[in-house]
Amino acid sequence: MAQKLVSKSEWMRFCTTRIETTLSSGGKTTGTGFFFVISQEENLQTIVLITNKHVLDGAKSFSIFLTRKDENDMPMDSPPEKITISGFDSFLVRHPETDVDLCAFILGPTLQMWADKGRYYYYGLMGFETVPTLEELSDLAAVQDIVMVGYPNGIWDEHNNQPVIRKGVTSTDPALNWNNKPVFLIDAACFPGSSGSPVFLYNPLGTQSKSGSYQMGKGLFKFLGILYAGPQHTATGDIVEVPIAQSKLQARSNIPNNLGLVVSSQKLKELIPLVDKRGEEIVKALNQLALNKQRQADA
Repeated sequence: MAQKLVSKSEWMRFCTTRIETTLSSGGKTTGTGFFFVISQEENLQTIVLITNKHVLDGAKSFSIFLTRKDENDMPMDSPPEKITISGFDSFLVRHPETDVDLCAFILGPTLQMWADKGRYYYYGLMGFETVPTLEELSDLAAVQDIVMVGYPNGIWDEHNNQPVIRKGVTSTDPALNWNNKPVFLIDAACFPGSSGSPVFLYNPLGTQSKSGSYQMGKGLFKFLGILYAGPQHTATGDIVEVPIAQSKLQARSNIPNNLGLVVSSQKLKELIPLVDKRGEEIVKALNQLALNKQRQADA
């Protein structure tokens, strides 16, 4: 039987999934997505998969990898199951701002479809309780230890369905908008395939405020943002910003400089009404489909 997960470091091993896309052009890419829950009403939840827009742009289908769970709701010690999703645009909600590289795929109906077939999956859910408030952000010291969970260059533990966890620090203050954009920079090894990776403030031993005070023993775990791009040096020495999505069979001459651009987790709040509206539309469509099938069966 799987060991009970109790620590944040253990939980982080299951909060993401590797995304494999098949492009309309026939190419393949990989990226990162993570599981997030958005509440519409009391006692009602919408489970979504959060990633970058550019990870799914141009894809005719994408696959995710999920771990089965046992009768005790714990992860089973078995290889992951690959779930391929096509015709997904009606379930996809893109952030309305063109320069905010975020989207949410409404995953609940897919999970319910497999549950109806007796297949249940284990995943680490995040919610807005992990997103720091503006007051918390403003009080944090600009330099903080962070961890990033994802699949750099598509690398993963395929047998155990485990991501790669990398460590770094904030390079700019997460409370400020970098170049007047809702993003901040991190100093970490950011490679293609890491697009969509959640970035956490992870200080299990203590935290430091902007005033310089340090609280020993008061650990802090907060969801700061989502990696979407990174400055790179070209072969000629120019610096450009490119989406961090992994593409196979692609020649590269760009050199990452170990900086990553991260969309603030605050921007997820702006997806709530859009996801709520799309969710209502999906429920109505599914109910109508079920009604039509019932009518055909009764005819």
